Amino acid sequence: MKSAGIKMAIASSATVEDIEFVLNKIPIRDDFEAIIDGSRVSKGKPNPQIFLKAAADLQARPEDCVVFEDSLAGIKAANAAGMKVVGITTGHKAEQLQPSSLVIDDYG
Repeated sequence: MKSAGIKMAIASSATVEDIEFVLNKIPIRDDFEAIIDGSRVSKGKPNPQIFLKAAADLQARPEDCVVFEDSLAGIKAANAAGMKVVGITTGHKAEQLQPSSLVIDDYG
């Protein structure tokens, strides 16, 4: 996606330490223009603040953003932000991940 010029951000309620742990194990850090962790927002999901902050950091309009999300609170937050949502069935069944624009089983 990066090579196609698509800007990407990580918007996670996780701690910066947890995010860094993952990014130190998987070589994808350079794919993201912005990383928003839970300490950068005052309201957690399902409040849309974290996704709106990510869009602002990318200088993107919320309606032009797509969120990949596996949590129910995250889907609610992305919808509240006015973003398209791709639900991922890693923790919930497809019918629970609604409303989503699309539901997938994994990133593959």
